[in-house]
Amino acid sequence: MEFGIAKTSLDMNFALQKNEGKSDSQLEYARVLGCLMYIMNCTRLDIAFTISKLSRYTSNPNKIHWMTMKRVLGYLKYTQNYALHYNKYPAVLEVYSDANWITRLNEVKCTSGYVFTIGGEAVSWKSSKKTCIGRSTMESEFIALDKAGEEAEWLQNFLEDIPYWPNPVAPRHNTIRELLSSGIITIDYVKSKNNVLDPLTKGLSREEVERTSKGMGLRPRISQHGGGPEINQCLGKLGIKPKFLNGLRVADASTIEIVPMVLVGKVNKHLVSLINKAGATAVGLSGIDEHLLTARPSPNSELGFVGDIASVDPSVLHTTTGELAAALRDEKLILLTDVAGILEDRNDPGSLVKQIDIKELKKMTDDGKVASGMIPKVSYCVSSMDQVVRTASIIDGRLEH
Repeated sequence: MEFGIAKTSLDMNFALQKNEGKSDSQLEYARVLGCLMYIMNCTRLDIAFTISKLSRYTSNPNKIHWMTMKRVLGYLKYTQNYALHYNKYPAVLEVYSDANWITRLNEVKCTSGYVFTIGGEAVSWKSSKKTCIGRSTMESEFIALDKAGEEAEWLQNFLEDIPYWPNPVAPRHNTIRELLSSGIITIDYVKSKNNVLDPLTKGLSREEVERTSKGMGLRPRISQHGGGPEINQCLGKLGIKPKFLNGLRVADASTIEIVPMVLVGKVNKHLVSLINKAGATAVGLSGIDEHLLTARPSPNSELGFVGDIASVDPSVLHTTTGELAAALRDEKLILLTDVAGILEDRNDPGSLVKQIDIKELKKMTDDGKVASGMIPKVSYCVSSMDQVVRTASIIDGRLEH
């Protein structure tokens, strides 16, 4: 099957109608549609509206329906690196509900849908044509809200069965009014430009697709780490087992040959390309470029070829981290990571430490509350603040700030 690249799953100016003629490859159409439904139900809720429309013509498709289906395949190819990204915070169940009033002369029923999110990421969604006829836009919205209320009640009861879920769940109710009065749900008005549900009820432009996808947690997969996983993956392919000591990598002779290759040759270039693609200007450098960093052997010989920064020549730089931030006399250091931050209790995501001084931070480290991969991050912060940096922050790079 041949198809081109498409930036949206549906042409907004294209109307699908019932086929009154001969069917065009009906069995193949149903097979491909089933595959697309599987993808939609698993992760790609952004194609739900288009799939809902295409499914109405399964019994007798024509070339126009096939063209639309191929457009969906082209859109999935264009966004093949998109995935749902889940965060731990906030642990609040939210829902966007909407109904799209009749937009075509040959339609008598509206399309409605909902998207439930936890921490800003989609966990449940639906797009469907209503089985009853709404006599007004208000009635259509209420029908959609009623369906969302049923799903909200089910999800709340499901979450009640998950250990340590923070929010208690009230007894069962059957109507929106009872759900509201019991506090199970609350209703807020959301402007159309802020409604992430739009791709489940109507066709959108490319800009709107990107906006709503981001709001549902559907974003491109990108590297959000310092290169550790990439190094481990490369070592594994070579049959070398990674070793760590107090959160720091042990760099023996075989490992030290791989690390520069991965960090400088792969991760560095990948991050630079992503930044440039996003519209900024970036240049990739390593510590050996123009004598940027001079290191001395680490006092802990068990770490192998691991050293500490002895001096920095910042003349080639504009922004950087750790000792570099101090050398550049930056006032603030921000470290982006893939965890929530420093936790008072590593087993309790709700124990995030929002503010702490160096003395308390060192005590948490001595007490074992700061461990594993957080140790070097904390060390960078302490080192920079011992010099000229005034504040240092370790924040979750998976969330907007």
